[in-house]
Amino acid sequence: MESRWIIEWFQQFGPWAVLFVGLFWYVLRTSAEREERLINERREMLAEADDREKRLIDALNELADKYNIIVRDLSEIKQHLIHGKGAREQ
Repeated sequence: MESRWIIEWFQQFGPWAVLFVGLFWYVLRTSAEREERLINERREMLAEADDREKRLIDALNELADKYNIIVRDLSEIKQHLIHGKGAREQ
């Protein structure tokens, strides 16, 4: 009802004023829809980024565990070589 009154009021200023009001109304309506869509897309992207970050951290932790095993094995080998323990004594 109000939109009809606004259009009738702007008609006294000519077709360009009516066109301006119509386009302005359209832009406001589509901007809200676009903004809602962008907010949803951003939420999805953040969820994907969180998931990707979790997978990367898990992979890094797994690599760190494997690295620690290698370091421990190398330390044992070094100790055997330094102290002369190993196959020669057996």
